[in-house]
Amino acid sequence: MRSVVTTDPFFSFRRALLFSNVGVHPRKVSAAAAAANSSSKSSTAKTTTNSSYDVDSILELQCHAIASDGSGVCKLPDERICLVAGATPDREGVKVLVRITQVKKTVAFGVKVFAKTKGEEEVSPAGVSSTHYQQPFCAHFYTCGGCSWQDVKYERQLDLKRTMVVEAFAKNGKLGVDAADALIEKTVGLWANDDKNGDDNTKTDATPTKFRNKMTFAFGVDNGVEKGGAKIGLRPPKSHDVVVDVTSPSGCLLQSDSANEALKAISKSLRKAGKSLPSFDRKTGNGTLRSATFRENSNGKIDVEIESTSRESAVKTGPLKELMTETLAVANVKSVTHVQIDRVANLKQAGRGRKQSNVKSGKRPESNRKAKTTMIDDEEEDVGAGSIVDDAWEVSLGGLNFRARPESFFQTNTTQAEVLVNAAVEALRPLFEEKPTKQKKIVLDLFSGVGVFGLTVAHKIPNISKVIGYEIVKEAVLDANENAIMNNLSNTCEFYVRDLTKPGPLEGIDVDDTNNSNDEGDADCIVEAVILDPARPGCSKDILSEIRKLRPKRIVYVSCNPDTQARDASILFGNEDETGGPSSLPTYSLASVKPCDMFPHALHVETVAVFDRVD
Repeated sequence: MRSVVTTDPFFSFRRALLFSNVGVHPRKVSAAAAAANSSSKSSTAKTTTNSSYDVDSILELQCHAIASDGSGVCKLPDERICLVAGATPDREGVKVLVRITQVKKTVAFGVKVFAKTKGEEEVSPAGVSSTHYQQPFCAHFYTCGGCSWQDVKYERQLDLKRTMVVEAFAKNGKLGVDAADALIEKTVGLWANDDKNGDDNTKTDATPTKFRNKMTFAFGVDNGVEKGGAKIGLRPPKSHDVVVDVTSPSGCLLQSDSANEALKAISKSLRKAGKSLPSFDRKTGNGTLRSATFRENSNGKIDVEIESTSRESAVKTGPLKELMTETLAVANVKSVTHVQIDRVANLKQAGRGRKQSNVKSGKRPESNRKAKTTMIDDEEEDVGAGSIVDDAWEVSLGGLNFRARPESFFQTNTTQAEVLVNAAVEALRPLFEEKPTKQKKIVLDLFSGVGVFGLTVAHKIPNISKVIGYEIVKEAVLDANENAIMNNLSNTCEFYVRDLTKPGPLEGIDVDDTNNSNDEGDADCIVEAVILDPARPGCSKDILSEIRKLRPKRIVYVSCNPDTQARDASILFGNEDETGGPSSLPTYSLASVKPCDMFPHALHVETVAVFDRVD
């Protein structure tokens, strides 16, 4: 077991208090809240003597620790815990301004704000004097909801994200702090210059920008040009009905210049259209334009998708057609697609008086993709016989080419996605170093998406007999099988539609011929390894039980939510097995966890965990 020295100054303090009871749901607060609860009362600036705080109250608080979900753990003057999005612990005692967004009996929630006005006096952004903080590089950071940690130096972001993963595995994985700290590696960061990711992961310059290959922007009300007009932008934190225009001066610095030029073209068209192109009102279901998504292909071409309640006929003439045509005319825009959505309101009013706010209610309006219209740039149609030009996403990764329909999921940071894929390949490679035997060695790719992990391991590890993938989104399964053909891997890889949240047999596998017992020598094929890449809720107990029945030697679990990954790890450890007798299911030990920063300046972290069967 390799020891890793943590750089979090609050880490050792939390260690002694990891399992303290602070009266708050453990999945939300984790170990970090216990530390804040036991800290000095003098550490919080008492700005009010009233122990009742209204929503939208502004308080000055000190952040004591970081929770496993990325929230900063602060303490209110009445000693209650306040989980604050965007706040980070600081050894120098710098306080942050916090806007309260929700108040419960034992815990409150808030977001960090960066300036407040008292009369004519402007107060500087909180935290910029600290060695951990920096001036944000984007003019919209104070109002836009696209980033949470732009004011935190990038090296510090990476340290905090590792701490989030340690917190999750220490508590939800039931490992304890020492074991979790020893197994979890440093976070792999994304740096401005390509030669930065050395073995020691130390860097010199670096604020990552323009790294996202996909961004979705909302339409909102803009009465600046004409009452009832629309604008495009991003929503502030905890807001469902406000949009911040980020087109000026440089657009959103998370996406490329080409994507920002397309964004500016839409904004210009909206100002010209005025109230003839209103935004969709999620409280009433009235209006037209809901969202616009920009997807960048590996060749730099941009696909734009606009969701609205307009019928298909609106694309043939009128302001919507003009908007799409003007967007298509932007350099590097390959296609502009309109998708019709249902006219459904999914916000409702909650609370009373000053505490009243809009909250999500019901399902998001569904897209009717049968009623979609795509405009293709004329130059894109003359690219040679047999070529396919449509609104599919085209990305090169791991030496392979992938196409993904808009309905399919694909990682939004191609550079860091390659880090995840390479980690999976290196974890599986030792299992297949021996020469092939008569037994077929199979890799299962669960929640396989468009086949990125399964196809790449098949491409890079030649002794794999078969990769079988399962995914609930049928369009993604079509993409995966087409990608297998395109990359000459269809003889090795096959993908099936399967809802992995429900128990049942896995298509393509004859359970009687696999290693579903302790006697593997007589099996015709062996499930040697399993790759997992579920959505944020993680895996069900049923699917984890089915995996354990197949007895793979190694499980590679990719996750965008360390909390649920650590919870599932505890199940693989056997912690959730029934007591009172031996279990027929094998248990697994955790070999390593590699955090990867897919989303710089955000509270999220991706992880690759490797589990080995305990024989």
